[in-house]
Parts: sequence; C-alpha cells; structure tokens
Amino acid sequence: MEKKLRDEYAEAELGDARRSQRLVELGLALGALPGGSLPEATGDEAGLEAAYRFLSNEAIRANEVVGPHRRETQERCAWRTPVVVAHDTTDFVFSGDKRRGLGRMRGHRERGFWAHTSLAMSWDSYREPLGVLNLELWTRQGQVRKSHKVSPRHRQADPRRESRRWLRAVQGVEQSLEAGQAIHVMDREADAYDLMAALVLGKQRFVIRSSFERRLVDAQTWVDFVSSKPVVLTREVPLSDRRESPFPTKKKIHPPRKARLARLGIKGVTVTLLRPRDLTSDPALPQSMKVNVVVVQEMQPPPGQSPVTWRLYTTEPIDRASDLERIVDAYRCRWRIEEYFKALKTGCQIEKKQLESYHALTNLLAVYIPIAWRILRHRTLAHEDAKRPATAILTKLQIRLLRLKSKSSLPDALTVADALVAIAAMGGHLKRNGPPGWITLARGYEKLLSLEEGAILARKM
Repeated sequence: MEKKLRDEYAEAELGDARRSQRLVELGLALGALPGGSLPEATGDEAGLEAAYRFLSNEAIRANEVVGPHRRETQERCAWRTPVVVAHDTTDFVFSGDKRRGLGRMRGHRERGFWAHTSLAMSWDSYREPLGVLNLELWTRQGQVRKSHKVSPRHRQADPRRESRRWLRAVQGVEQSLEAGQAIHVMDREADAYDLMAALVLGKQRFVIRSSFERRLVDAQTWVDFVSSKPVVLTREVPLSDRRESPFPTKKKIHPPRKARLARLGIKGVTVTLLRPRDLTSDPALPQSMKVNVVVVQEMQPPPGQSPVTWRLYTTEPIDRASDLERIVDAYRCRWRIEEYFKALKTGCQIEKKQLESYHALTNLLAVYIPIAWRILRHRTLAHEDAKRPATAILTKLQIRLLRLKSKSSLPDALTVADALVAIAAMGGHLKRNGPPGWITLARGYEKLLSLEEGAILARKM
C-alpha cells in the first residue's frame, strides 16, 4: 500500500529534487491520516514547518503536484480501454475572512475556490475509479453587479467565461490518452451547443445530459418527435430517497422523492439540432448538428411523483439495445465523481484545514487528490466487487495486522468487502449502522497504517 501511494507522488517535476522528495513525504504522511489536521499528520514541529513551507512555496503549482498521479492514472487507463471520464465542478468553502486570495462563493460571506475535475473510471459494472486526469482551479473575485446585463453574444465571445472549462478539460484529457480511448460524460450544466459542436468536430466521444428542449431542423417539438419512437428495452433501477433542497433552483431540477424501484423505458433517436438564436453571429459554429439521443423515461411513476427522465446526447451508436444499455451505463458512471468529491470533503476534511492562502490550500488539495482516489477505489471495490481478494487493496503485512487487531475472527479467504468492514470497525463503525461512511473508513485506515509503520520499524530494530 505504501509503495503504491508513493508512486502517486514520485518524480514530480517541481524544479528541485528536494521539493519532489518533500512531496512524497507529505503525501505519505497525509495518506496515513486522511481526516487529520496538518499538525496531527506531520507529527512534530519540524515536519509541520516543512509542510507549511512546501505548500506556501510560490514556485510550486497544484497541477505540478498532481503530475505523478496523472501519469499513474494514464497507465491504469491503458489496460482498461475504453474508459469513462466524468467531468464536474465542485466548490471548496472555508471559514474566516483573513485567508489571502480566496474568492466569493454562492453565499454572501463565504470565501473559497472552485475545482473542475476529470475522473477516469472503468466502463463496466464495477465503475472502478482509475484516477484524476485533469484539474482546473479558479476563484471569483469582485462583487456581483446585478444591474449590469451582458448580451448573449458578448457573453459567448468572452474568453474568460467559466463554461469554457468543459472544453478545456476534454482537451486536457485527450492529450493524456490515446485518440478515442475516453468517452466524456457530463451532466446538464455542460449542455451547450458550441461545446457539443467542438467535440463532434474534434471526433471526441461523449454522453451529455440534456438540460432543456432544443430546436430541431424539422420544426417538430421534442415531445412529438420522441413520443413517435418505440421503446427498445426496459430496465428496473433502484432510486434513492432525496430530501427537498432549500435552494429554489435545485428544488426544481431535483425535486424531493421517496426511494423506489423505477421501471425505465429506453429508446434511441437521431436528431438534427438547430444552432441557437443567440449564437447565430458566430460563423465558426455549424448552422445545424446531427447527434444521437438516448431517451430514458420512467414508465409508471407513483401518483404525485415526477417521472425520472433523461435525454442523453451522444456520439455513440444507438442501433442495438445493447448500445443503448451501454450508453445509459456510461452516464450512470457520472455519480462516481460526486462520491469522489465526498471523499475529498468528508474523508479528507479539506475544508477544515487551517492554511492562510489560496495558493497553499490548492497545493494541499492537489496532495489529497490521490489519497481521496485511493479511499474511493477501496470503497467502490467493497461495494461493486466484494468478492475480490483483499490483496487487491492491502499488502500482506496489512492483512496480517488487520487479523491481529480485529475483534472478531476474519475468514481465511479474506475478500475486499471483509477487509473494508474490518477497517471501518477499527474506525468505530458498527455493522448495525449500515455501510461504513467516509469518516469511519478514514479513521480505520489511519490506525491500520500506524500499525504498519510500527511493525516496519520493529523489524529494523
């Protein structure tokens, strides 16, 4: 395990061999105590001071820190071709108003920064996380001037507009992988005509969820066109319980619902989209664009409940039922990146770290990128590939220590699921409370890795 984590930091191009070694040491220290504070993880004053100097060093950039992890992710992707790459944005919000360089967030008094992340994963039933291939960080400075209106034409032409991050992320991933190796998956925020046109022109593969009904060349409405097509296959999918959001916009997009088993009808159609009216002044954009759409709709929703409905734009073929099923499975991979953000925020406790500048905080986030990936991968394997041998995620020494420390006897043929339950128990998890959460898993790993460190030191005595 330690060697594997070390590989995610080794040989970083930071301009100085001493900085590269410091990154390895810091990564291993934080990996052994993911949810702990910097003083707890570094262990002493000298280690803490060295961590502060490294993270605050203006010559070190977050994307350089992530470099070795990106390289290792490329190698993992090479033998899992093709792979799904999910793109999404999250925010990191911090308390206190004296931290340098942080920007405004959604709340009036909140300060923080934004991260647009591209997470690769296997395109199979396991959806195994393979790592982060692209990371873009930014802040929003200044105040919002509600009275200032910008025309759609000027907004589209603005090179600084945040929506351009989606295309930059795809281009960054494509530079890391072989042509055609990745299928890019994005949620409704990425539903933009100019983005899809650029991807089609660049021959990139994608699945993007539609946000609204677009104009079609033949002047038919979406409803009329889609309803005329037959359902090709049906699937039953469990839907989780969803509480009502306090935010009006989110409440409309994600209405509250009770957990249920939904029967979904799936069909595929090919449409020709008209260029939006607010983009007609851009000569580089085609006047129309042909794209495939997979329509997923709940067939018999409970009374009073909104039916589950997805419209997925895609470049993938839709000729057979198996094609449609594969596209739906690709889009379902997108939820894994939401879990990855939880691993960063809850498992690694990023937003509770006490650093005083945007630069230091983003460098720290970069150090945690591989740690959160590792936590998510282990949790995923425990859920999706529970019968895989525990050696897939633990060293032989760690398994021996886990057996010695566990309060109950562990089976001889220890599986990933058995190991994760035992690790979570070390972190205070009780079986009767359901699947282990991020915090108990992180605590359990902390204790296991501390035991491993002690055992290695004992061997040297």
